[in-house]
Amino acid sequence: MLNVWKPWYLYRPSQIVRRCRQFCSPIPQTETLVELPWGQSILVDPQETVGRSIWTTGIYELPITELLFRLIREGDSVIDAGANMGYMTCVMAYLAGTTGRVDAFEPHPALAQRLRKNVGLLRQCRPDATSVNIHEEGLSTCDGQAFLESGPDFAKNQGTSQLTLQQSDSNGVQVTVRTLDQAIGSREIAVLKLDVEGHETAVLLGAENALRRKAIRHVIFENHDGPNSRPVSILSDYGYDVVEIGWTISRLIFGGAGSARLSKRFEAPNYLATIDLKSVRATADQESGWRCLRSGVHRTGSLRNGLVAGI
Repeated sequence: MLNVWKPWYLYRPSQIVRRCRQFCSPIPQTETLVELPWGQSILVDPQETVGRSIWTTGIYELPITELLFRLIREGDSVIDAGANMGYMTCVMAYLAGTTGRVDAFEPHPALAQRLRKNVGLLRQCRPDATSVNIHEEGLSTCDGQAFLESGPDFAKNQGTSQLTLQQSDSNGVQVTVRTLDQAIGSREIAVLKLDVEGHETAVLLGAENALRRKAIRHVIFENHDGPNSRPVSILSDYGYDVVEIGWTISRLIFGGAGSARLSKRFEAPNYLATIDLKSVRATADQESGWRCLRSGVHRTGSLRNGLVAGI
């Protein structure tokens, strides 16, 4: 029985029809195209975790996607660290518009290849999206070489490869890494999305200059170790307010220090570090619903008026 009491069904009823049709046919064994709510098509593998989520719901990590829709404005520069096959990268490129800039970092050769495919598809179906600078390299504490190691579950979840500075697995792949400070230079970054499978601390340690001068407005990062984790400590020490990201059926919510875990049991816990928490909370408190699930949402109108214009 399909449980339709989910935002991706209630706020996008056409997804109910798509899901019912899927029940009538086998799960695709090869890459397949999925149409996202804002008119973009993306190539996914329904046999692995991320691809299956997008194939069945038409969305991935709903609260993170929604937060990007509320934080990124046309013309912004943004960074996707740990881009995987490019879902978040393409969301960012659409929202930043033709005058923005997206830098996507993905060191895994197979995922970088899929990332390029999806960025190419984005340019075909959304010519109003910005171009994407794809970097087949990782981010760490220093410039140089590191090793990318994939565990036995990689085929099922291709976002589980881990960067290490010293090789511990004979199957590890040597990759190039550099610091976030080197990647950013003197630029201002609106949003950094950070999902690097336990390497978040190393990436932040390599962003000392950018964090000190508040060159990154918002950092969205996966964090399994709670409010006392090292990434939270680093960002707090640089003056960022850090909150956990959660959601209800109708809206984004943010937790404070010491609050109960907000993420659902089927989700990785994600946090937001920001230099403007007041405005971010205002977008959640004063505007319910899901922009990312609205068919044909217009980026400029939804992001430049009202609340988000003050972020």
